[in-house]
Amino acid sequence: MKEIWKEIEGFYGYYLISNFGRVKSTGGWCGTAKRKEKIRSTSLTKDGYVKVRLNKKDKDKTVRIHQLVAEAFVPNPNKKDTVNHIDGNKQNNHYTNLEWVDRSEQMYHAYRLNLKNSQTGANNKNSKLTDDDVREIRKKYVRQSKEFGTVALARKYGVTNRVIGLIVNFKSYKNVK
Repeated sequence: MKEIWKEIEGFYGYYLISNFGRVKSTGGWCGTAKRKEKIRSTSLTKDGYVKVRLNKKDKDKTVRIHQLVAEAFVPNPNKKDTVNHIDGNKQNNHYTNLEWVDRSEQMYHAYRLNLKNSQTGANNKNSKLTDDDVREIRKKYVRQSKEFGTVALARKYGVTNRVIGLIVNFKSYKNVK
């Protein structure tokens, strides 16, 4: 497969993006000096995406490579707003590995590939209970008991009566056995 180069929108005459995910500066004149065509170096964002810094006269911008590749080489007939890496590898910016999706499709894809963990039960940062707490609640619970009933356990663990009811009936923390 041949590498194809296209101009980057907003940086015409300065930079090109390839269908393989490489960026190069174009040769041209800078004042009286002739610039050489050169592949731009890239770096990673905190969340692992490949980025490149582009500049021209009054514009200085850092952009993610996959966004540039998709805008130049991946059709977007439904005008979706998010670019997704099909294989889940954020560093594989080849145009055949990119697709346009909406946020809902992107989240579904991330969960399906195990790129994102479910934020339910004890995995939720706001959870007051650990998995061990849930197991203990289920083991100790005795219906209508003053010591081990819904009200007593709710008070002990700092949650509502409803939460205890949902736990003992396996309506919440379903993944905890």
